[in-house]
Amino acid sequence: MVRSRRESASTLDTAFNRLARRHGARGSGPQRPRKLVRCGNVREIDQVDQQFPASHRIRHRAEFRRVYNRRQRVSDAVLIVYICENDLGVSRLGLSVSRRVGPAHFRNRWKRLIRESFRRIHHQLEPGFDFVVIPRQRVEPELQIIRDSLKTLSSRLQRRLKKKRT
Repeated sequence: MVRSRRESASTLDTAFNRLARRHGARGSGPQRPRKLVRCGNVREIDQVDQQFPASHRIRHRAEFRRVYNRRQRVSDAVLIVYICENDLGVSRLGLSVSRRVGPAHFRNRWKRLIRESFRRIHHQLEPGFDFVVIPRQRVEPELQIIRDSLKTLSSRLQRRLKKKRT
């Protein structure tokens, strides 16, 4: 049996809607487990979302102070990164973006890009470290540059801490 394009498209739409209901793609918010993406004529579900839960964030002043007091830091033209060991078995990120970096929309962009960079590389980092990242003033934020900078600086700091342990 040969189907016309219209028939095959409606069959695809039916299958797509059934799949969307099963995976909860109609909802929104943090409960939404997966995201539907249309790729050409084929609609498919993304692989598992890489999330950045609250357990991977440094939020409290005492935690920031502990990382700063450790005085393990490296920097380049884009970022300053402080690091400290933790006993949680997971690496966490803290952001410190001051007003000197720029207006609110600029600071928020920095924070979004740093979080996204950390989310993408945190599986390559050793677990059990707290990172506090501070952007340099008046540098234009770009995802690729921030990700490369964060990756090299964090690996350099982790190597330095390993040497001190031994």
